[in-house]
Amino acid sequence: MRGDGPGPLFLIGVAAAFVGVLWATSQTEVPEPAAPAPVVSVPAPPASAPVVIEQGTSRPDGRAPLQPSNIRDIDALGVEGLAELEEQPLLVALAVMNGTTAACEPCWVAGESLATCLVQRREVCPEAEAQARRVVRGAAAGVDPRALQASIQFNDAWLDVPPMALVRRGPDAPTVRLVVAVDFASPFSADARVVWTTLAQRYPDGLAVEWLHAPREAPGAQAAARAALAADLQGRYDAMAQALFALPPDTFAADVVPEAALKAAAEEAGLDVAAWTAAMDSAAVRARLDAERAAASTLGVRGTPTAFVNGYRVRGLRDIDAYARIIDLELADAEARP
Repeated sequence: MRGDGPGPLFLIGVAAAFVGVLWATSQTEVPEPAAPAPVVSVPAPPASAPVVIEQGTSRPDGRAPLQPSNIRDIDALGVEGLAELEEQPLLVALAVMNGTTAACEPCWVAGESLATCLVQRREVCPEAEAQARRVVRGAAAGVDPRALQASIQFNDAWLDVPPMALVRRGPDAPTVRLVVAVDFASPFSADARVVWTTLAQRYPDGLAVEWLHAPREAPGAQAAARAALAADLQGRYDAMAQALFALPPDTFAADVVPEAALKAAAEEAGLDVAAWTAAMDSAAVRARLDAERAAASTLGVRGTPTAFVNGYRVRGLRDIDAYARIIDLELADAEARP
């Protein structure tokens, strides 16, 4: 009888074939796996000097181009905290100090680096040390080298602005002094006054605004300055300055003193006009104006508006951010001091 499944002979044949395959496979040479590559300890590459912004060699204002230096003598630099930096932060600090123009005027004009200024002109450039401490703090905190360089890079020079008996608005012992040179015959001074007033409101505790009168030679401009100083004797300087700036600038640019316009401004400011008139022409007010004009000349004021933010000169009509950047840096420096 024929069954449904495969017969015995067929099964025996299949089994024999399978055994043959197993035997053939066992005779095939299988290559041994390659030995793993030995692990070699590679030392970390040495710390390298960071890349800082290459300052341009073209100086349209007549300054000398930056003269990069390579001063690495930590003792000669004499900056607090520099010797305690780890290797990479130390390289960052040295690169920034050697590759950035110092801010104080003698070094800034000569194109000397901050490092050179520290070593050669420390006595006449006290701000150099303050800038260097800012660099050390930033390097220790891991600030990007280019951002760190930008924190000590300015469009104009730093000058030592001595204390002066000026009209002041703000705290008696401010962290930041904003000394502003103005001329009531300058329309740009009128616009800048808005910026300065806004800054005083933004930094009520740390900023004082001091008004330095630097009128041009025109008799009308000098009379306007004396008019404002005379109003200050009655505690009405702000009101008088506002009234003067509200007049067309050419009111004070002529060779003739605009007596009617000045009197109208005094009345608008709420002054005792008779007392104000006497004070305006007094020797004391004239001497005060002469002293302020002399101070402005010493500080290199050639036009108005010109301002000094803790000594950093800002010339021309600038937006509020140009001032706020410097103010914020100065406030941060003060907060970091022990």
